[in-house]
Amino acid sequence: MFRELLAKEFSPYASLSPEQLSLAEAHYELLVRWNSRMNLTRIESLEEMVQLHYCESFFVGLTLPAGIFRVVDIGSGPGFPGVPVAILRPELE
Repeated sequence: MFRELLAKEFSPYASLSPEQLSLAEAHYELLVRWNSRMNLTRIESLEEMVQLHYCESFFVGLTLPAGIFRVVDIGSGPGFPGVPVAILRPELE
């Protein structure tokens, strides 16, 4: 369900590869597991998680300039936008 929803919601901007969807899903599963133990995010519904965390973070990755450079994500908490940006743009440090 996560993969399909993420692919659909992000499709107006770009398509995500099966590998990118798998990596995002693995992150989502960890986030859900750990969010039940410690409050990493107040957003808990799948739809809001996809839209407000993953799609917005992937969009940040799309808007970064082309090329290889370093990106610093300070205080990202549960990994947003850093993890999705790294999934979308693996060439960045």
